[in-house]
Amino acid sequence: MKCKLIISCCLLKTTLLVLAVFLSSFSIAQPVSKKLVDRETGSSVPFANVSFVGNNGGTMANEDGVFTVSAKVGQRYRITHVGYCSIELSYEQLMQQKEILMDEVKIEINPVIVSADAGRRDIVRAIDSTYKLLKEPIFLTCYQQDRVELNAQAVVEARAIIAAKIRAIFGPSKGNSASYDIVGLSVTHNPDFPIDTVSIFRFLPVAYINSFLVGASKKDDHNLIYSYLNVNDSIVVISFRPKNSFIPNGHYLLTSGRFFIDKKSWRILRIDTELSNAMLSYMREFAANHKKAKENYLEYSTSTTYSNLGIPVRVKRLMAYSLKGDSSSARWVCTSEQVFVEGKEDNLSSGKRVKLNKRKPLILQMPVATHAFEMKFSKVFNEKL
Repeated sequence: MKCKLIISCCLLKTTLLVLAVFLSSFSIAQPVSKKLVDRETGSSVPFANVSFVGNNGGTMANEDGVFTVSAKVGQRYRITHVGYCSIELSYEQLMQQKEILMDEVKIEINPVIVSADAGRRDIVRAIDSTYKLLKEPIFLTCYQQDRVELNAQAVVEARAIIAAKIRAIFGPSKGNSASYDIVGLSVTHNPDFPIDTVSIFRFLPVAYINSFLVGASKKDDHNLIYSYLNVNDSIVVISFRPKNSFIPNGHYLLTSGRFFIDKKSWRILRIDTELSNAMLSYMREFAANHKKAKENYLEYSTSTTYSNLGIPVRVKRLMAYSLKGDSSSARWVCTSEQVFVEGKEDNLSSGKRVKLNKRKPLILQMPVATHAFEMKFSKVFNEKL
């Protein structure tokens, strides 16, 4: 009788343990909704991207800053919004917070909301003001660093000093005509990775002068909406994003972003862009249905800062993706950082030069490096960036 009692207790404990595990698993899989809030103003942060670190999934906050995800133990969540600092949260941190506070770029005070029509009008005005500052020919020295990583492990890195001559400026947002020479180029490749694994690197070594996004294509402009306008005593910040009715087609996508505009001169200070989760999801679906597509996009963003003459002085670009056949945790990251220094033609005419292939990433071009080049690159790039 005593033995039977022990067995019954064991069975009871086992049953309770299974039940506890079942209930725990059930609760973890439940959808969780959170609201994104500006830390200083208390206002909602709409249309932020919420992605699952290490996975291809993600969602987007709605116009009220609310998003819903299926929270799982061990999962991490990355929240990004152009103009706000990115946040990465663990499952525990996500569950503990009713509202998630986001820190905006520290240049805005006293935000005021105005109409979308006014937003587009002021962007066009800023582009026109900045365009008028551009006077050809323009002589620049570009210090560029491109890098590819897989799960934070370096695959290949290229460093270059490039002499650029901008010969002609086309219409507003229509680009330029330029010639480029490589002053120096070093490429460091991890032998553990075949070179074809980085063949999809998208960032080209050119100066995107007079490339202000809006105004380049009537089709693109028609599909954009200018959600809000923040104003203070010196800075105007205007956001843009694709209309809800916009449907991507093939590789035709539209980014979201923000224009930072100097209120006094009305010139552009900075342009930030990113692909929303809706655009990224479309690209992943497109890749899954097309055999020739190699990568699944996870993240894409750019940031360009301009001088008081309308010339880029710092450019940062990032693209994250996974390749077909990769494990679910694989995350390739391509980055490109450019620092531009204005210079006269006389200052750029000395030393050995090699013509730059504008259609080919630096990491795939032939190195032209010296010890003096490495020292100069490190000194200027680190100081300016």
